[in-house]
Amino acid sequence: MIHLIKKEVILQKKMLWFGFFYSIFLFVAFSNPVLKEFVYIMTAFGIAYITILGAIQSEYKNNSDIVMNSLPITRREIVLGKYLSVFVFTGIALFVVAIVGLFFHLAPLPFDHRLINGNDIIIALISIVFLASISLPAYFKTGAQWMRVVNMIVFMLIFFAPAQITGFVLNNQEQVWLQNMLDLAQHNIGLLIISVAGILFILLALSYRLSLRIYSKRDF
Repeated sequence: MIHLIKKEVILQKKMLWFGFFYSIFLFVAFSNPVLKEFVYIMTAFGIAYITILGAIQSEYKNNSDIVMNSLPITRREIVLGKYLSVFVFTGIALFVVAIVGLFFHLAPLPFDHRLINGNDIIIALISIVFLASISLPAYFKTGAQWMRVVNMIVFMLIFFAPAQITGFVLNNQEQVWLQNMLDLAQHNIGLLIISVAGILFILLALSYRLSLRIYSKRDF
C-alpha cells in the first residue's frame, strides 16, 4: 500500500513544483481584501486538483492499469491506494501554501497575507475530499477522459464558490433566515464541523465502495 502511494507522489514531482509556483501566482493575484481570505483554500484545492488529475493522466497515458493488474496486488489495494493518495496530496498542498503564506506574511511587500488557520485547513480538506468522492468513481468507470470533464465542473463549482457565497452574504445580511444560519454557525461551530465531517465521511465511504465495485468488474 505504501509503495502505491509513493508511486503516486513520484509521478507528480514536476506537478508539485508547478504547484509551488502556481501558489505564489495566486497569492499575488488574490491580494484583493475579499479574495485574500480564501487564498489558502483555493490555492490548496488547486494544487491538490492538479496533482490528483496529473497522476491519473500519467497512468492513463502509460497504461498503468494493465501493469498494475499483472502484479501481485489486489484491486481493493489499488482503489484504496488511490483514495489514500488524495489525503497525501492534500497534506502536501497545505504544507506548500502554508510556507508560501508565511513568506508573504513576513516579506516587506505592498500587500500582506495572514497565516494559515484551522478553518482554511478544514474547508480545503472538505473541498478536496468532496472532489475526490465524485471524480474517482467517474475515473474507475469511464477512465481519465470523462473524469477530466467531471473534475472541471466540480473544480469550477468549488473554486469560485467561497467568493460567491461571501458576496451573497454581504448583499443579503438583512434576510432573517440568513441571520439565523450565521448565528447558528457562529455559536455552534463545533457541531457544524462535526456534522459536515460526518456527512463527508459517509460520502467518501460510499464513493470508495462504488469505485471498488466498478473496478472489480472491469476487464483488462
